Amino acid sequence: MSARCPDAVPLAWQVLLGEAFRRCADAGYGRVEQRPDGGRLFEAFPGLEDAAADFIELALFGDGGAR
Repeated sequence: MSARCPDAVPLAWQVLLGEAFRRCADAGYGRVEQRPDGGRLFEAFPGLEDAAADFIELALFGDGGAR
């Protein structure tokens, strides 16, 4: 699976998703490649969905914050 944020996605979400993907790659759930056009391409490995969801939940709600 590879992902690229569509241009219609608000910049704040692109930044949040980009950071989630970078951290997941650092944790071994994928890899990030710099594209010639300046974008980044993320290749996901098994387990990414859970790891990314955990990071996004933490970023949005903090550790034990209200949902």
